[in-house]
Amino acid sequence: MMMNLTTDSGAASDSSWRTAVLEVHQAQTRYLALLEADVAEDRDLELAWLALWRAEQRRDSLMGSGDGGT
Repeated sequence: MMMNLTTDSGAASDSSWRTAVLEVHQAQTRYLALLEADVAEDRDLELAWLALWRAEQRRDSLMGSGDGGT
């Protein structure tokens, strides 16, 4: 018999992890699109890079706290 080990906190952690990974992907997509456009303003590139960095930090903090991915 297989036991269901998912708890409410585990489900919330899994949801947070998925959200963080999705945010990183979306930020990467936006940043790369601006880089490829080759006409983007420096300010737009800086903001997109910052959004990507923040998303990665959020994801990494979840991974480091044991709340994500593994």
